[in-house]
Amino acid sequence: MHKDVYEYLVESGISCEYMEKEKQIKIFIQTEGNQYELRMKFPQYYPYEFPEIYIEDQKELCIPHLYTDNKLCLYDTNEVLPNPERYREEALESVRRAKDLLVSSEKQENIIDYQIEAISFWDAKATGKIDYLGSGNTDTHLLWSCEWLDGSLEILQRMSRYLV
Repeated sequence: MHKDVYEYLVESGISCEYMEKEKQIKIFIQTEGNQYELRMKFPQYYPYEFPEIYIEDQKELCIPHLYTDNKLCLYDTNEVLPNPERYREEALESVRRAKDLLVSSEKQENIIDYQIEAISFWDAKATGKIDYLGSGNTDTHLLWSCEWLDGSLEILQRMSRYLV
């Protein structure tokens, strides 16, 4: 099935290589600013889950929809689920979404998504109140009071650089 996805991507004009040993697809995305190397990995329950796409080198690019393991967040699975019968088309759509995310990140068109992602993350973890720290520029800093943060001197020291 993985090789079938690879062949479909090639037929669709995607520059990529099949990595037989790893059962992954290395994908090369060219934008106006850079060339990116991505890896498509197939989760355990593929095609009942979307393929996972990881970025190898961000090239100093700020990508709001990025997990700590460099996996790109391309779908909200609370809103959309993969169609296992269209697994090849779903893989191609994932590559297109990854390219769109990279292009909009290069152009900084999705900078507000950082704030949305931060609110979603902290909303799930935080208890208590929120304080807003900001300035006239595009950077916004949110400081939450939460149980697991209280008492962590290292985290509090890192956060103190945002306090004036």
